[in-house]
Amino acid sequence: KRNGYAIQNIKNPTEEMCWEAIKQDGRAIKFIRNPTKEMLIEAVKQNVWAIEYINNPTNEICLYAVKRKSITIKYIDNPSEEVQLEAVKNNANNIEYIKNPTKKVCLEAVKQNGNSIQFIKNPSEEVQLEAVKNNGNAIEYIVNPTDEIILEAIKTYGIAIKFLKNPSEQLQLEAVRQDGLAIEYIKNQTKEMQLIAVKQNGYAIEYIENPTKEICLESIKENYRIIQYIKKEDQSFEIVEYFFKNYQKK
Repeated sequence: KRNGYAIQNIKNPTEEMCWEAIKQDGRAIKFIRNPTKEMLIEAVKQNVWAIEYINNPTNEICLYAVKRKSITIKYIDNPSEEVQLEAVKNNANNIEYIKNPTKKVCLEAVKQNGNSIQFIKNPSEEVQLEAVKNNGNAIEYIVNPTDEIILEAIKTYGIAIKFLKNPSEQLQLEAVRQDGLAIEYIKNQTKEMQLIAVKQNGYAIEYIENPTKEICLESIKENYRIIQYIKKEDQSFEIVEYFFKNYQKK
């Protein structure tokens, strides 16, 4: 009665003994031959990890387990779509443990967490699109994404530009519009990109080599604290005057 595992040392335990064992520790189910459905249910209720030792658990038992601990999906072979959905709704990354997730399950996972696409083999274009809509960073895990998917990723997360090889000027502009700090990952910066970047986020000036006076001025217009990042030799009279006129009281 004190140790459910002790049942493994009993050759022919009675039904009463079996019940007592699983009430002590659900995982003791692994030592019981031909357990009844009721015993299986009681086992996972007592200890959800008992699901690991149950062969061909019913859908009811599987659902109960993943609702309690979604990670238990890893111990379930061929889970139903209902069980799969329950698992990824709780934690999208649980899709890693599902061998053949349905399209519906894949979509649910990436809608919860775009980065979970890394665990999906050959995701459809629809799944890829939903992934980058949720998190542009997911583009890192997509092989040969279409132009539409790339653009969507950048619109969601400008910094995702760092995962692209030879991005077009259009994509670079889109990236700094979304997040000025994306300028850090753009090698051949145009003046237009630089202006858009500092207007979106003044701190982008940190990643601009030899910024013009116009760009310096625009950066402090966005955030007066940026003046500390502007070299003294670049602090023109106009910039200093603007700073003191507008921010000395802040």
